[in-house]
Amino acid sequence: MRKACLTAISVALLVGCSTDITGNATADSPTDQTFDPCTIPDSTITAAGLDPASKDSMADKGYTTPGWTICGWEGPAGDPWYSFTVYFSETHTLEDVRGNPQNIDFSDVSIAGRTAVVYKVDIVDESDTCDVAFDTASGVATFTVLTLEAGIARSDVCDIAENHVRDVAMAFPAN
Repeated sequence: MRKACLTAISVALLVGCSTDITGNATADSPTDQTFDPCTIPDSTITAAGLDPASKDSMADKGYTTPGWTICGWEGPAGDPWYSFTVYFSETHTLEDVRGNPQNIDFSDVSIAGRTAVVYKVDIVDESDTCDVAFDTASGVATFTVLTLEAGIARSDVCDIAENHVRDVAMAFPAN
């Protein structure tokens, strides 16, 4: 339940409080979303140390967020204590992520040859979550590592987030 609630809140905070989250599944037109994070190959997810069987598509659960496609996995495989959620939007940019006042503590990094930003969202304890985002030629990709229970982080969640993003970055459209 913590993951579902925080995923919904995270989406709303990605680019501001005006983002709507609805409980009715809707089919996106082909021009709305050309990249779906749930299409990241299972072999890539496994190589990243995540459990491909734990794939969790928000759309499959009947939740849509206009302008965003969302997919997540549990990790590490065999002993999950956090989730890794990927958000992709063709209508938003990295500057939108940077411009959201609820996103804080930005650090610029290079991940897999991409200019990226690591940051926190100020609604969750900083030791429980970390976000990474980068632009692509067709939109922005954001990534969240979130502990499945508050206060159970076994290592730095930003290090985990950066490592997973590095592992899956080649599955995203070029920048």
